[in-house]
Amino acid sequence: CHRTHRINLLEVAVGFLAFFLHLGGSRASVLAAFTAATMTVSKTILYLGLEIVSGFENVGHNDLRTLVALYLVPNGLWIIVPFFIMVAAGSRILCALAAVDGAKKNN
Repeated sequence: CHRTHRINLLEVAVGFLAFFLHLGGSRASVLAAFTAATMTVSKTILYLGLEIVSGFENVGHNDLRTLVALYLVPNGLWIIVPFFIMVAAGSRILCALAAVDGAKKNN
């Protein structure tokens, strides 16, 4: 657990960066939000994968109801919500890239 704090701190820092860039009106906020959301999704999937591989070493003592209510549902939200942020931000990034590409072709 102590080894994962660095990735958590980096994820939070990128999230705050996205927030403050957005407040400042920077278009770079979209890229920072995409990056932070990608980090959140991948980290949560990694943690779930580690639990599965370890035979649910850290949460296997819970009954099914507790496991679903206090582990699977919250972690599912940490995948679903950032995934939608990734889709929205990724769409904006792709539109911006297409606009730049179209401008280059017109010149």
